[in-house]
Amino acid sequence: MIEAVWDNAFKRSYRKRIHRVPHLKNQFREKMELFLEEPFDPHLRTHAPPRGSQKNNHPLAALRENALSVIR
Repeated sequence: MIEAVWDNAFKRSYRKRIHRVPHLKNQFREKMELFLEEPFDPHLRTHAPPRGSQKNNHPLAALRENALSVIR
């Protein structure tokens, strides 16, 4: 488990932006709890998806690849 340490700049930004808005405060708390338990959880989007993963998931990806191979 990770331990979070807040510096003064973060505390000031938190009070300014998040503390005053109840739904942001709840969302921040939920995401922080998740991050502290599992920093690499996909819901946090802390890492970019693997290269090419978006291209291969597209319904027309196979057609596009076949068309490129015919053109070459």
